[in-house]
Amino acid sequence: MSDKTKISWAQATVNWARGCQKVSDGCKSCYAIGQVAGLARKMGGVNPEAAAKFEGLVKDGNWTGVVRIDEKAMTQPLRWQKGRRIFVNSLGDTFHDSISDLDLLRFFEVVRQARRHTFLVLTKRPERMKSFCERLRFDSGDGRERRGGLWLVGGPYPEGTQQLPGEDQLRGFSNGGGRYGFTMVMKNLWLGVTAENQATADERIPLLVQTPAAVRFLSCEPLLSAIDLSKWLVTSPPEEKSSTREGWPFSGASQDPKGPLSWIIAGGESGSRFRPMDLDWARSLRDQCVASGTAYFFKQSSATKPGQGDTLDGVAWRQFPDDGQRRGE
Repeated sequence: MSDKTKISWAQATVNWARGCQKVSDGCKSCYAIGQVAGLARKMGGVNPEAAAKFEGLVKDGNWTGVVRIDEKAMTQPLRWQKGRRIFVNSLGDTFHDSISDLDLLRFFEVVRQARRHTFLVLTKRPERMKSFCERLRFDSGDGRERRGGLWLVGGPYPEGTQQLPGEDQLRGFSNGGGRYGFTMVMKNLWLGVTAENQATADERIPLLVQTPAAVRFLSCEPLLSAIDLSKWLVTSPPEEKSSTREGWPFSGASQDPKGPLSWIIAGGESGSRFRPMDLDWARSLRDQCVASGTAYFFKQSSATKPGQGDTLDGVAWRQFPDDGQRRGE
C-alpha cells in the first residue's frame, strides 16, 4: 500500500488482495508478476514478515493462483486524512474467485466510511462483480428511513467506528437472503473493467453496464487492437473545443451521463517485450470519447519503460469523469 503511485490516473494504491491468475491475452506480460517477485526477493533477507505477504504468489515467472488478503492494508484509507484517488489492488483482482464475499463486504464498508477518498476498482472478472453487486440490496424493504450508505439488519454501523463486518453479518447474504446492502450507490466507488481488444470489450462491457455503480469506466491497457465502443457511447459532439494541451474542457459525464461508460483510459504495453500499439487505435478511442462527451485519459505509448510517450499528437489527455463537477465547485 502506498499513499503515492506512478500510475498517472491515480494518486495512491491499496493492495489488500495480492495474487492473481491470467485470464486473457492482455495478461501475457502482466507487470504485477515482476513487481510481486521483486518485492519478495527484496524483502526476503531484510524483513521476513513483510516478505511473507508476497512469497508463494509467483513461481517461474507466473502467478501460482494463490491470493492473500491483508486486512491492515484494506483499512489503511481510513487512516489517511487527506482525500485521494485510490487504485485498489494493482497487484491482484478485487473480484477474483478466491476472495470471499465477506472480504468484499469488509472492503465496501471501508469505502462507505472513507467518503473523502475515491476508490477505483478494475477487474477482468466482471461476472463476479456483477453477481456480487446485484446481491447487495438497494433498499431495506422494511419501510424504515435510512440515512444512506451501508446497512445491516439490526442497524447500520455508527460513523467513524472503523469496525468491519463479521461472519454473523454474512449470514443469508451469499444464499440471496439480502441481509446486507446499500440504500444508495456510493459516489466514491468507481467500477471498471479492462479490455485489450474488441473481443474482451464485447465480453466484459455488457456485464459492467449492468452493474450498479456511480461511475463505470474502461481501461484499454495494454491496447492490442482497435476497439469500437459505439454500442456504449452515444454520439453527442461538445459545443466547445480547446486547443490547450489538456484537451477540450470536459463537461462532466458523472453529472450528465451520455452513455453507460463515463471514462475511457488507453495505453500501450510497457516492458522489454512490449507489444506495439498503433497510435491510430488510441486516436480512435479519443475521437469516440470527444464525439460522445466521455472523459478520455491517454496514459502512454507502448515502450520499454512505463510513462514514456504520455501525449497523443502533442496533447496530454488527462480527463476524469468528475472534471466538470470539480470545475463547478
